[in-house]
Amino acid sequence: MELTNDLSRILNIGITLMEETDYHKLMNQLLLASMDITNCDAGCIYAATAEGLLAVVLKNNTTGFYKGAEGERIPLLHLPYDKNTACVHSAVDKVVCNISDISQCTQYTYHQELTEDSITGYHTQSVLTVPLVSHENESLGVLKLSNAKAANGEVIPFEAKYEMILSSLATQAAATLANMKHLEEMKLMLHSLVRVFTTAIDERSPYNTNHTMKVANYAEQWMDFSNELHEQGQDTEWFSEGRKEEIIMAALVHDIGKLTTPTGVMNKSTRLGHHGLEPILRRFELIQTKLKVDWLEGRIEKQEYLDRIDEIEKGERVIRYANKASCLDEEDLNRIEAIGKCCYIESNGSKIEYLTANERQNLSIRKGTLSAFERSIMQNHVVMSSKMLDQIHFGNSYKNVPRLAGAHHEFLDGSGYPNHLHGEAIPLDARILVVMDIFDSLISIDRPYKDPMSIEEALEVLVKMDEEGKIDSTVVSLLVQAVKSGKLF
Repeated sequence: MELTNDLSRILNIGITLMEETDYHKLMNQLLLASMDITNCDAGCIYAATAEGLLAVVLKNNTTGFYKGAEGERIPLLHLPYDKNTACVHSAVDKVVCNISDISQCTQYTYHQELTEDSITGYHTQSVLTVPLVSHENESLGVLKLSNAKAANGEVIPFEAKYEMILSSLATQAAATLANMKHLEEMKLMLHSLVRVFTTAIDERSPYNTNHTMKVANYAEQWMDFSNELHEQGQDTEWFSEGRKEEIIMAALVHDIGKLTTPTGVMNKSTRLGHHGLEPILRRFELIQTKLKVDWLEGRIEKQEYLDRIDEIEKGERVIRYANKASCLDEEDLNRIEAIGKCCYIESNGSKIEYLTANERQNLSIRKGTLSAFERSIMQNHVVMSSKMLDQIHFGNSYKNVPRLAGAHHEFLDGSGYPNHLHGEAIPLDARILVVMDIFDSLISIDRPYKDPMSIEEALEVLVKMDEEGKIDSTVVSLLVQAVKSGKLF
């Protein structure tokens, strides 16, 4: 191959290597291009690891062995850092090694080649090794080519000109590898920081444990199921690895705004709150004591005393029930209202009301444990999530994360929050989070304000919400299919 005649081709190969974003495709392209340029029979690329050189892609035209192009593991090909081998020498000292005949070479040992040859029946003769060195002078691996061939098929030494050509290509591939490594390290750092925030969110509330991780897992399993159906020819959405990563990232940070939510609101497990029942019970005890004194001192009759004591005891049972019930009906609310109207009148005319205005208001919450004001505080976590995420530079790979996370409580009919988005204003990727967030909330066993639903019951709720036009039909339908087919859980 004449360098002058094929310069354009070599440059095009270099550009292709620089533009590749998939590690295994890059390694495969480098190997195939190098074998083609040198007209050699076999080749292998080793990646530098802490323990030694690990084969990542290998091709042998004579034996037909070709592995690693799709990332599959290549067994047995591992070279410890022993400088007696040319590959290790190339990697450690960052030099090119060109051996015309390994049987005549005394500088290096070739135990690996001889072992492979004894297994496959192949005969390795000429070898060329080229290091993959980053711009920071870090050895990332080694390209090893075997048995260059003349036009008549005879095995010949590798020409010296290929050392420069392949070193140039290896340098470009190494630059791409370094960029990939840097990008992967940045992604790992971002993911680790996200998991720190996720842990902090879940740890702030005993009723939110692992919620974010479960939403992310459900979303990932749902997307895998959609891709599986798509590959089978069904008309389902396809999710690339990059798109999946973005949605999973959004799931992991969707509740980050809860870091700003007061724990008294977030952890409110009853209508009266953590200490709300005790003041009422003490007040009832005080009133009971005063009534007994009134009876003993003759200010009221015994029957009135007994009736009032019975009234207080019944009121206490109503309050205890209302404090923890997941939902109150009209009769429950009427009982609370009646208790709220009761009071004890002191001899000086002052009143001790059975319930304060705030207690009456909290006990009259129809569903859940939060008052309208507390619910607005809780819902504000979505606004805070958007504000916090907008300050993070996610880069192009995760550019939609703030938008997706900020829409995880939006409904298609506009009844969601915080922006009351309608229909197409909510992207499909956000609709997935909406459904998975609701699904986990319904089946979670650690929610203080309700009993957990079975998976079947939760799916029925989601189907009903779909029929009401609140959530996405396709997402719900595939979730039902995924659960029933065992693809989710």
